[in-house]
Amino acid sequence: MGALSEINYYIVAHNSIDLSLSNIYGLNNQTVYVLNNSYLYDLIADLEGIEIITFDNTSDLSKIARKENIIILDEYTYNYYFNQLSNDYSVRYKSVIEDRYYSF
Repeated sequence: MGALSEINYYIVAHNSIDLSLSNIYGLNNQTVYVLNNSYLYDLIADLEGIEIITFDNTSDLSKIARKENIIILDEYTYNYYFNQLSNDYSVRYKSVIEDRYYSF
C-alpha cells in the first residue's frame, strides 16, 4: 500500500453543457467519463447518482473528447494531453485529494 500526498484533478465539460459545480457532488444525475482502474474512479465510484463510464487510455479519451461529455482527469493528463486536444471543453471544477492510501 502506498501513501499519496495529493492528487490534483479537474472536472471538464464540453462547452455546450450547462454545468456549474461548487463541489464534486454537483455531478449527481450526470454521466461522467473517468480512467478505468484509477484513483479518480475510486473517488467517484461510491457517490450516488453519478453514471460512470470508464476509458482505458489516451486514445479512448481522444474519441470521447470529440463528443459532448463530462470528464474527470488528473492534472498531468489535463495539462499535458487533454488541454492541447480540444478547445471545446472548459474546466468546471478543480480540487485536490489529500492524505489517502492506495494499493497499487
